Amino acid sequence: MSRNALMRRSIGVTLCLSLCLSLGACATSGIKEGYLDQEFSPDKLPDGVTQSLSKLDRTPVKFHKMVLTVEPQLERADGASGSGTTYRNTFTLIDAGNGLVQTVDERSQNGNPTAQTYALTYRSFLVLRSQDLAPGGDPVNPILATKALSHIEPFDPATSKKEIEFDSETGYAQQSAGVSKQICKWGAVHPAADVFAKFTGDARDLDCRALDRTGTQISHSKQAYLLDYGVAVVTRTETGAFKSDSRITAADIR
Repeated sequence: MSRNALMRRSIGVTLCLSLCLSLGACATSGIKEGYLDQEFSPDKLPDGVTQSLSKLDRTPVKFHKMVLTVEPQLERADGASGSGTTYRNTFTLIDAGNGLVQTVDERSQNGNPTAQTYALTYRSFLVLRSQDLAPGGDPVNPILATKALSHIEPFDPATSKKEIEFDSETGYAQQSAGVSKQICKWGAVHPAADVFAKFTGDARDLDCRALDRTGTQISHSKQAYLLDYGVAVVTRTETGAFKSDSRITAADIR
């Protein structure tokens, strides 16, 4: 894979799995037992990445496990709306300590499982390690890992600062890293129940852009940071290929 293609893939993943959230998934294929702890635990992060993350808020998220069901409304760039096609996503988040969250994104189309994405993230917002798997659990791609965080800013939803930035160097184990940038602006505070009725407390809007090394925008997402839970969820995604609004229809929080 070329460095440019790798960089674009890492940017897509860095949007806290926003493309996966927007394209829908279903849990019928099931989570591969033991794989999260085997390949996506905090001890898999390079020492330099761990040291960079120490500059961020390291308080644990406020749940053990959260499972969200998402039904996205997809509009492709060619004008097709996907009418007659049902997308569904089951997004599982598991507390991995110190603000880190293991995630599994299971996708389906018309009830048929299509793919899974396993990841280790910071607050379901900054993807640090990820891999795509087929519905049966076989890897589709090697693990994509963040090798360095060359620029990182405090992620504090209570701050008055309007913009935050993360620069990542990401690549496969034996390939040179591609550089990507994620820039987000904090927005309004509103009841988290606006995002899904079961959510408690407030949410704060995030408007995020993913850029490649030339500064070209690859994708744009709108997210809601849930203050009572310590994670962000994607509500809208726009790329050159599609636009999608993601509606949460169920949440199991433990």
